[in-house]
Amino acid sequence: MSSVSSDHIELIPSLKGVTVFSDRAQLAFVASTALECGTHIIHLRPEGNWEDMITNTLLVKVQDGSNRHVAVHDVRLKHTDLTEEVREGVRVLKDSIDELQGKIDAVTDKKKVQSAVEAAVEKIEKKLMIMGERDCPSRAHKQLTDTTAITLFLSQPSSWMELICFISGRKRHVRECLLELKDEETKLQASLSKLQEELGEMQRGKRRQRRNTTVEVTLTVREQPTELKLNVSFVVTGASWKPLYDMRVSSSASTMDLTYYAQVQQRTPIDWNKVQLKVSTAAPHFGTQPPKLATWRISLKPPIANLKPRLLAMNLRGMPMPCAAKAVDTTDCNAAPREARVKQAIVSSSSPFSGAISSFHVLGLTTVRNNNRLVKVAIAKQTFPVELEYHAVPKSDKRVFRTAKAKNTSPYIFLPGKSHIFVDSTFMCGSRLDLVPAGADFSASLGADERVEVVRKEVKRTRSIVTRVVRSPLVRMDHVYEFSVKGTVQRETTLLVRDQCPLSPDDEVKVCVVEPSSKALKGRLTADGMKCAMDQMGMIEWKLKLSPGANNHVFRYAFQVEHPERLTVRGV
Repeated sequence: MSSVSSDHIELIPSLKGVTVFSDRAQLAFVASTALECGTHIIHLRPEGNWEDMITNTLLVKVQDGSNRHVAVHDVRLKHTDLTEEVREGVRVLKDSIDELQGKIDAVTDKKKVQSAVEAAVEKIEKKLMIMGERDCPSRAHKQLTDTTAITLFLSQPSSWMELICFISGRKRHVRECLLELKDEETKLQASLSKLQEELGEMQRGKRRQRRNTTVEVTLTVREQPTELKLNVSFVVTGASWKPLYDMRVSSSASTMDLTYYAQVQQRTPIDWNKVQLKVSTAAPHFGTQPPKLATWRISLKPPIANLKPRLLAMNLRGMPMPCAAKAVDTTDCNAAPREARVKQAIVSSSSPFSGAISSFHVLGLTTVRNNNRLVKVAIAKQTFPVELEYHAVPKSDKRVFRTAKAKNTSPYIFLPGKSHIFVDSTFMCGSRLDLVPAGADFSASLGADERVEVVRKEVKRTRSIVTRVVRSPLVRMDHVYEFSVKGTVQRETTLLVRDQCPLSPDDEVKVCVVEPSSKALKGRLTADGMKCAMDQMGMIEWKLKLSPGANNHVFRYAFQVEHPERLTVRGV
């Protein structure tokens, strides 16, 4: 095997791929060169800076195809601290500030000119309005001592329209110019403030320290020359992503088109120009050992009963009380000792699916600048069949709300995030989607729908006395409400109507639901075929089927409250 002496090669790797996690990102670079047989020391120098690299995540490997003839011996980081003179930078910044200030002054002059034009046009308009309010043009002519041309103009009202149109158009043009100049001035002022801040930071130090980080790779090429390709990857902070959903529901087709977006932002030292982007739900951790618990020891307090006589004796003799006595409560010597104080722990729970890691590859190449601005990229689009339901709580709100229920049949986990909901191409509202594992059900609120109406009306409220032979009389209060459902739907759908029954913690106050009957609640079906149910918190729910076309349903809800006459019940 022939060999040559060691030589130093400098390469600038190109950023090809980025994997973004919740609070950091993994950058993948590629560097290539042709190498002869022998030992080589390769210096990988970035176009930007790698100073924010998490060093223990650095990985360098030879790409498949050339690894058979290449042996990597050593990979190490090289840091070079550079001291830069800032005088040249200060001069450049001052020139830029002067240039910006000149542009701002020019914009200010333009604003003054446009404001003067606006004032002149308004003055002409005001004079014309005064002329129009005169009884006749001749009188206006005498009072204003106008020329013959003005008198002729005033005597022909048909010619006023052109002047009015000219004045209106001129005013509109001036105001548009003023708005544009104001926007331009705001942007220039923001740029000027940024440059002035940079100048202040630079002038505070005569020199500026900067660290350059490079990767040094020592390797040997055996047997034959090769075309080397090195893959370099590491994790950096300053990057994140969060999900965003676009949910479009079609009422006629009963489908939902859900587009899954990733909003990516980064403030790393380099731009991500045309990279293969991937977002991941993984959370990289660098501690591999589970935590260990130290011994938890507790102890008894000093016996308070033995301490009390000594404290009282010291007090009677006029001796100062010991400082520890401030923490002793001598009023109750037999009080139970307090529990040992434990630092509040943060407890969290997760579903069986939340531990699963999902990665989403973004099609095509993506560019994300290092200005910390959000960049929205689509990662998936799915269509789900939905079941539309109406929900009404007429006791609290007269409106009837519609929801769309669907099942996540995609292979993706929908992470918690904001969602934009559209119904039949009309934006309805912004909402939030909770965690939806693959195969789980989820729903989206579609807002109020005026095509269905549910009216709750009180038809009876009575108070009567129930006499008893042995015991004291009872007060009975009867409450009866009537629900009227009206509306028109295109296809069969479900309406859920909710109300509540009062609850009492006092055993002497009895509450009984009269309608629907206990038999109907137990069997979850009313006499007219409506499903009904009541939970332990007193929430009652009726489930109605709305047929295509017009619908009209009426049902009642009644309950009784009984209590001894000597008691006063509030809240009902």
